[in-house]
Amino acid sequence: KMEESKVYVDKVKAYEGEMSEGEKIVKDICSHFGEENFDLSAAMEKLVEAYPEDYKLQLIVGAFYLYGNTPEKGMPVLKTAAEKGKLPGAYNMLGYGYMGQGNMEMAKAQFEAYTSAAPNHYNSHDSMGDFYMANKQYKEAAEQFEMAAKLNPDLPLHAEKAQKAKEMME
Repeated sequence: KMEESKVYVDKVKAYEGEMSEGEKIVKDICSHFGEENFDLSAAMEKLVEAYPEDYKLQLIVGAFYLYGNTPEKGMPVLKTAAEKGKLPGAYNMLGYGYMGQGNMEMAKAQFEAYTSAAPNHYNSHDSMGDFYMANKQYKEAAEQFEMAAKLNPDLPLHAEKAQKAKEMME
């Protein structure tokens, strides 16, 4: 996979045509491909600064921070993506971010916002179920997982999670 990636990185690095600000930042990132000490988060901050109205980009950058174990940087970016960009996925990531910080009240509010914004998407119910499981509210978790299973019957994971929640109620 690394060799495959290097082929694309080399193409970006070799490009000499006209570029947008974002493309220049991505080219700079590529010029540091494979370097251990490169500060990728600084490049991510430049992207957000260059495109303050691009909420999908902010969702990606927020996820980068959150999954890179720097939630203090990711949470504000995700809040902007959720509130200004109205991106349901940002509410989901915020919910998990708050759960990871132990702030269950804020986590619940984000998962509720996600479910409200995407009521017919299985993942919003699956995430709400995960929240309820983490809070030992097994009946509510089972209900949410069952809704996720109903909305996505091709994925058995949700039915399995519902069954586990029901077993925890006993």
